Amino acid sequence: MTDLAAIDAGTNYTHWDDPRWFDRWADIAAATSAEETRTIVDEMLQVFYDDGPWLHLYFQPDFYGVSNRVDWQPRPDEKVYLFNAGLK
Repeated sequence: MTDLAAIDAGTNYTHWDDPRWFDRWADIAAATSAEETRTIVDEMLQVFYDDGPWLHLYFQPDFYGVSNRVDWQPRPDEKVYLFNAGLK
């Protein structure tokens, strides 16, 4: 989401300027609980889905192997940093 945290972001190739998205970043910063933050983020993602800057044509699911011996959690941005992994 932070790739589009500002209208003049380098990743805002289409010059999208929906205030329902960009004005909510201040609301996230002012949120006082995780539940409030989640509600705001969900509303923002709905705006992005309904009227976003890009066509949503492809979804790449992530698949990870699992083991009870490995202590590791996948990141929401799909990057894999193994220095965070360890053995239990």
